[in-house]
Amino acid sequence: MKKRQLFTELVEGMDAWGELNAGKKTLKTHRLSIERDIALPAGDLRRIRESLQLSQALFAQYLHTGLTTYQNWEQGRAKPNNQAVLLIKMVEKDPQLLQTLATLST
Repeated sequence: MKKRQLFTELVEGMDAWGELNAGKKTLKTHRLSIERDIALPAGDLRRIRESLQLSQALFAQYLHTGLTTYQNWEQGRAKPNNQAVLLIKMVEKDPQLLQTLATLST
């Protein structure tokens, strides 16, 4: 197994970055294909909130969103963005996160 020359690789990377900033070089970029839409049906959202024994107003407050916005999500008139869906799913898996969310607003 060949041993990597980390210092040499770092120096080469810094030189390439400098050339990029000077407009002398174009670096390779890689894009990850990530599923963009994460679904959370309105019924699931209501089930999650009710399992936490929270009112719509309190759950909206924990999620740092408006009550009307949350009600629209739960009634299927609007969809939460991907970040909100991930946050809600994290809270579903670990309800203790609600305490952390509560401290973020102070």
